[in-house]
Amino acid sequence: MEQMQENDRKVILKELIGKSWNLELIISGAAIVLTTYLPELVERQFYLFHYNLSYEWFSGMGTLPILAYAFFKTVAWLLIGMFVVHLIMRAFWVAMIGLSAAFPQGIQYDRLPNMPPSQQQYYEKKYGRLDDYVVSLDRLCNRLLAFAFLVALMGIMVGVLYYAIFYITQLFNAVFSQDMQEIVGNIVGFAFMALALFLLIANWALKAKPELDARYGKYMTRLSIFFKYGFLPVLHRPIAYLTMTFTSNISKKKYYISLVGVMLVVMTVVFITFMQKIGELRSAHLLEYHQFYAAGAPEAELAPDKYDNLRTFDARLPLVSLASDMVSDPFLKVFVVYPKMLDERIALQCTLPEIPDSLPRPVRAARRDSAQLSCLNHFFKLYINDSLYTQPEWVYHQKPGTTTLGLMAYLPTAGFKTGKNMLWVKIPSKEKPDSLQVFGAAPFWFAESK
Repeated sequence: MEQMQENDRKVILKELIGKSWNLELIISGAAIVLTTYLPELVERQFYLFHYNLSYEWFSGMGTLPILAYAFFKTVAWLLIGMFVVHLIMRAFWVAMIGLSAAFPQGIQYDRLPNMPPSQQQYYEKKYGRLDDYVVSLDRLCNRLLAFAFLVALMGIMVGVLYYAIFYITQLFNAVFSQDMQEIVGNIVGFAFMALALFLLIANWALKAKPELDARYGKYMTRLSIFFKYGFLPVLHRPIAYLTMTFTSNISKKKYYISLVGVMLVVMTVVFITFMQKIGELRSAHLLEYHQFYAAGAPEAELAPDKYDNLRTFDARLPLVSLASDMVSDPFLKVFVVYPKMLDERIALQCTLPEIPDSLPRPVRAARRDSAQLSCLNHFFKLYINDSLYTQPEWVYHQKPGTTTLGLMAYLPTAGFKTGKNMLWVKIPSKEKPDSLQVFGAAPFWFAESK
């Protein structure tokens, strides 16, 4: 009876394999369409965090979100590439199936024109039968699709873990003091590293000594399963099936070579993406091949992302932006991003007055907003060329189509010089609060309307 069930299982599996190719074409096409949205989604999520949640940008822990962005951006493009390659390979396989049906005899090496017999024999030995090539190509397509889903599931796993660690960290920041945060962080980090080292050493010891495996192997297996299910209760089983199938059907040498190769490629792309994003955030051109092109000075470059009329829909929103690069209206519209990381610096510069709770809620809200805007007006120094605007009359504003919060001001253009002008926004320096540093800048051209 068991043999009958095994035969039935093989027959069913063979039928599924025979019918899977058309489903693979549909899946790859749909996956390509869906994954093309991933890079933009990663970009939007990064700037959502960068402007609204991040306390640090370029130092210490502030670089970790940029590193996570680089990893997820790499995974997104890797998935797009693998699904595109799979679709092309499967389409080529369909073409080879049609060719095999049109010429059932396959490649007739003895009839190849303009070739001596020795070359015909060499090609026959090297390339073999057309049917064998079709079968091997089919298996390669199956493996590539499975590997693409493994990469997708591993990306989801890393994303879930990253978000869990991030929100736990945010909770610690809200509950504990800065000194306690450092102590708890060191304890958690040490415990995690100790646990990982223990599992690695224990696995090596159980594999090297069968007598230890016989006594303690079941406990280590339970501990391993517990952590895997604890971290990923839903994705553990599909990832386990994929990884165990791949690793158990290739040699150790091929496994380690493939693992090292994939890691080197991924980490190289992650590093390049990381450095590009760092340069973008600092307005630096890290991969500029033109010898005499811009070095990053804001007054020397017309960056399209700084102007609403030039910015593409998927471009990032800079710290300071204008409605247009050319101005002829009575007012110049200026938008300044208010990132979360400035909260601490603003608090050092401003003290909000106490507002009695007995006042009506709308009155309290009006007084609080007025006090906060006055504080922000003192913090953000706005210059046109060398002239300071002491009363820009900021208002709160969320940029349409984004999650970016900031301040908007309408500056009267009377008195602007005709031609090129520079808008500068400066804030107190973090190292020296008594001095100012450039927060953002944008050139514009003014011509009074007639």
